Amino acid sequence: MKFVKFFFITKNLLLRNYNLIHNTKKSLEEVITSNYRIQNIEPLIVYESRIKKHGKIFKNIINKERLPIDIYGLRIIYDIPGSDNYTNMNYIGYNILDIIHKNFQIYNNEVDDYIKYPKENGYKSLHTNIYYKKCIFEIQIRDVYMHHHTLYGNSSNYHK
Repeated sequence: MKFVKFFFITKNLLLRNYNLIHNTKKSLEEVITSNYRIQNIEPLIVYESRIKKHGKIFKNIINKERLPIDIYGLRIIYDIPGSDNYTNMNYIGYNILDIIHKNFQIYNNEVDDYIKYPKENGYKSLHTNIYYKKCIFEIQIRDVYMHHHTLYGNSSNYHK
């Protein structure tokens, strides 16, 4: 019976918070693009958002008997056109992470640094969680090469 209750709680959370995730994405974008370090480098930055699918949330509730913290996700993908300097690319990612940490409340003060410590399948990204407007958002920060590898390389869902 408690799983049915969780099911309806999550369904209501998802329906109520579509505007919240959009507004949070806009707030992140404003903070990052207004930063002088980012303005000096002028990278191209794409902001994506997602709400975890209801079935995955429910599966997580059944398996772990709790709500997952990554229901709401925001992804920041950046590039410097014409640059093949990976050190500069990583520098931008760490700067974006620093900007987020200085402007938002961080949930659990935790960062998963898969750039410095990639997963065995080659997955690279920076992950952190923010607490904003009474919700937790998982933030993923990666350059276009990392993103391409996540979608089409060994770390994609197709290779599992």
